Amino acid sequence: MTLKTARIAAFAALGLAVLISAAAYLYWHREGGSSAAPSAGLTAIGGPFTLTDQNGRAVSGQDFRGKLMLVYFGYTFCPDICPIHMATLAAALRELDPAVRNDIRVVFVTVDPERDTPERLAGWMAAFDSSFVGVRGSDEEIAEALAFYRYPPPDRSGDEPGYTVGHPALIYAFTPDNLGRAMYGADTRKNTWVNDLNVLCPRATRPREGCGSGPDK
Repeated sequence: MTLKTARIAAFAALGLAVLISAAAYLYWHREGGSSAAPSAGLTAIGGPFTLTDQNGRAVSGQDFRGKLMLVYFGYTFCPDICPIHMATLAAALRELDPAVRNDIRVVFVTVDPERDTPERLAGWMAAFDSSFVGVRGSDEEIAEALAFYRYPPPDRSGDEPGYTVGHPALIYAFTPDNLGRAMYGADTRKNTWVNDLNVLCPRATRPREGCGSGPDK
């Protein structure tokens, strides 16, 4: 087995564990259960980061405390998966109650900082939703962030200038308690997003609490 094949197999196994745990979490909440603890597979995903957003400001995970954070690694020159994810998510957000929507932050981490300049990130994010946050960093910083998601550094394929970049094809959902709760593939439908975001954000069912009602970390 090659190193690349081993990485893919390991990531697939972790992904399966997370999906099973996420399904259990979402089912519990849809049935009216109280807060459920995620499995080890979910808590193993994610980590601290400090990168630069499309406006040139330094941002970290602490800037999104009290919010439902949706993290995606991609790049603006992506020919298919990235725009599909962003367009579907943006459409779902437009169907949410404004209070719920305000408690959600979409963070797009580019794996192609060479081409994804702040100006390009700003325009690309705004084309989907003005609230979307695009962040970038050095190749080393991006590789470090990806490592928290058990994913190898980005690898390029093809010739300049139209090369493609390998990246996770998933959006990771983190509730305000800083725990990973679910992963979503590019085939996730808008109705699924609308339903699950209303489940993941407590403000949808308990307006006085809001998404920020979880413990501070």
